This record gives sequence, C-alpha cells and structure tokens, in this order.
Amino acid sequence: MPLALVCSACSKKDSAPPPVAETKPAQESIAGSLQKSASEVKAKVQEATAEVSQKAAAEAEKAKAQAQELTVKANEQVQKAKDQLVELKDKVAAEPAKLAAPAEAGAQSAKTGAASATDNVRAQAQNLIDQASKLVANTKYADATDKLKQLTNYKLTPDQQKTVDGLGEQIKKALATDTAKSVGDLFKSK
Repeated sequence: MPLALVCSACSKKDSAPPPVAETKPAQESIAGSLQKSASEVKAKVQEATAEVSQKAAAEAEKAKAQAQELTVKANEQVQKAKDQLVELKDKVAAEPAKLAAPAEAGAQSAKTGAASATDNVRAQAQNLIDQASKLVANTKYADATDKLKQLTNYKLTPDQQKTVDGLGEQIKKALATDTAKSVGDLFKSK
C-alpha cells in the first residue's frame, strides 16, 4: 500500500498550474480593452458637455435679446408718455391767453360775469385735478393722463399748474418703474 500512495502523490504533482507567461497577454488585452472603453466614455462626456454648453449659450443669447427688446419698448413708452405730457403742458400754457382775451374786452358787468365764470372754470379744473390724483393713487396712469389732457382748455392757477406738473412727473416715474420691474421679472422667470 505504501507504493500506491507514492504514485498517487506523483500524479498530483503532474498537474502544475499554467505558466505565468500565458496569463500576461490576457491581462494586457483586458487592460487595453478597459483603456479603450475609458477613452470612449471620456470622449462622450466631453461631447455632451460641449453640447450642453452650446445650448446654454444659445438660451442666454435668446434671453438677452428679449430683454433688450423689452427695454427698447419700455423706453419708447416712457418717451411717448413724456411727449404727451409736454404736449399737454404746452396746450395748458397756451389756453389761458385764449380765455383771458374775451374777459378783458368786455365791460364791467362782463368782468363780473367773467370772474364768476373763471371761478367756475377753476372749480371744474380742480375737480379734474382731484380725479387725476385719485387715479394716480390707484395706479391707473392711463386714465389719469386722460384727465390731465382734459385740462388743456382751462386756465389754471399757479397752485393748480404745480399740482398738474407734479402729477405728470409721478406718472412718468411710475411708468418707468413699472417697465423696469417687468424687465426684471422677465429675467427672474428664466
């Protein structure tokens, strides 16, 4: 029996592990394959990054163009409002001369009637000014501008003229502020 054990031990020694030289090419092949895959993934990531950057730049340009367009429109509206107020002021300044000429040409009794009419006209003008003030307080600038335009046929007292000028300035500032806020809100929503 001892001989059988020796033989079986010999047979176990015959199945030796494969040589190390054969596993190296397989490892190199796997490493090369992994490097190639890593390079491909890196290239794809770079492509995706470039594409996202291009899209973001295009959206930023689009938003910038919209903001510039809105700014131009807002400036046009502000300029239009300014022009309307200047026109209104010029008309108001020109009308007193038209109203005063007939009053001066009349007799004493006509002067008394004209004074009464002037008081009545001033009261009507004051009523329009009060209405415009309330509309400005309620941020109804277009309606307030219409009320101020109605004053072109009235001779205003210096205090009334000062009030009308002040209301005009308030409307200009409010329109400019509203426009700026709208443009700012546009950027916040993007």
